Amino acid sequence: MLYKISTTICFLFFKWFSSLEVIGRECIPEKGSFILASNHLSNLDPPLLSSACPRQLAIVAKKELFSNKIASFYFKKVGTIPVERGKITTKTMRMLIETLDKKPILIFPEGSRGAGLEKTQKGAGFLCRMAKVPVIAAKIIGTGQILPPGRIFPKRKNVKLVFKPVENIDFSEKSAQINKRIIETIKNIK
Repeated sequence: MLYKISTTICFLFFKWFSSLEVIGRECIPEKGSFILASNHLSNLDPPLLSSACPRQLAIVAKKELFSNKIASFYFKKVGTIPVERGKITTKTMRMLIETLDKKPILIFPEGSRGAGLEKTQKGAGFLCRMAKVPVIAAKIIGTGQILPPGRIFPKRKNVKLVFKPVENIDFSEKSAQINKRIIETIKNIK
């Protein structure tokens, strides 16, 4: 219930503060699990993707977001999964794979907001290979301009979000190859 309320509020926020354009929503599988892998420009990206995706997502987020009791309560209630950046353990991977048995997961291969797609973490490819689920790539354009770092109040800007399936994934390939295919798909979305 809290997830639905949150995504509705977020969707209205994006409609108000941007001329939000969402393309490719029809490529999101209606059932079964998948990984949603996206670039990461702003703190607004997780709420944007959650509100634009027709399916409820578990969101992989940095553990530091759970340090405040109120934030921790909220993030747990909406299905956010805490992970240590740069230190994905076997226990964490097992938890993510178990989550994928129940629902789709949103992951940012960059590992950090604004890090760029040139240097990415390998988790998305590894998770895809281990869970044997499809990957939907997402490219976000414009959220970094609505609420740039250091800004308190949002600016009205255009935001575009494009979903596209990552094609030709071979689960027998190495994780690095799958990860490379995911990143290339995100980069090539126009």
